[in-house]
Amino acid sequence: MHLRRDISNIPWLGLLLVGPLPSCLKTLYYRARGAKIGRRVRFGLLSYIRAGTLEIGDDTRIAPLTFIVTRKGCTIGKRCHIQPLCMIDTGEFTMGDDARLR
Repeated sequence: MHLRRDISNIPWLGLLLVGPLPSCLKTLYYRARGAKIGRRVRFGLLSYIRAGTLEIGDDTRIAPLTFIVTRKGCTIGKRCHIQPLCMIDTGEFTMGDDARLR
């Protein structure tokens, strides 16, 4: 039963519709939704973020096959790197500057 619940929490629609977009279009998509995205932020293929508020600092990298789902806000600092296959589902997510998530 745990596996079934975990799979149902994956944002399949967002991964399929937004995930395949190139990084520059994902940046435009998130900014159009009110997000603050820094300079030189890179989103990998099939990465997706769903958050009430979103703020990402300069030079941050979000690798392919990564998703972040928060019910409130998501703040990622400058020069952060989120490696492939990270799956975060939480109330609120904050990551400081120069951090790595594997």
